[in-house]
Amino acid sequence: PEAAEVRCLAMGVLGNGLDDAEQYEDAFSVWEAELAMRRRLGDPEEHILAVQSNLATTYSKIGRFEEALRMDREVYAGFKSIFGNCDRRTLTAANNLVFQLLKQRKHAEAVSILREPLSHARRALGDDHEHTLQLSSLLADSLVSPGTSPTLDDLHEAIAMREDICKRSRRLLGESHPASRRRQDALDFARSVLARV
Repeated sequence: PEAAEVRCLAMGVLGNGLDDAEQYEDAFSVWEAELAMRRRLGDPEEHILAVQSNLATTYSKIGRFEEALRMDREVYAGFKSIFGNCDRRTLTAANNLVFQLLKQRKHAEAVSILREPLSHARRALGDDHEHTLQLSSLLADSLVSPGTSPTLDDLHEAIAMREDICKRSRRLLGESHPASRRRQDALDFARSVLARV
């Protein structure tokens, strides 16, 4: 068992290296092999879910979007079942699932999924935590993404969220931090959409 665990860890390192080198097809093969090996060994479910999360990301990178979405759903449900709603792994899995939904322009589903984990993140981690800020940003994106037809209520909600996110980001990270600048750009975009309505 120890030798098999070392092989699994080595496969994880190799998969990450290939992903970093943008050799996604090769990384995909490594993640699949690691997943199969961990299942054969009877690894704890959270280890299997972590590999599935890597695999879902790689599915997306190689254009297999439906498989990525299916696996992201499984990972989110799995972490939620094992660790509950407020665990950081569950919140990260929610983030990944919603990001995949937005990539596939499934904005309404993203909004409906996001409200629950965002509420849990606020309660468990506080409004200033990066997980909370990221989930808030995704909800605002879901409400006013290009290609959607947001209502006035959606726009006002997104702008209020973006203003709060920007204020917190500037206070926590500084105005010149790349995350603060991206968040300000998103606020400016939401305001420009409202101005055109």
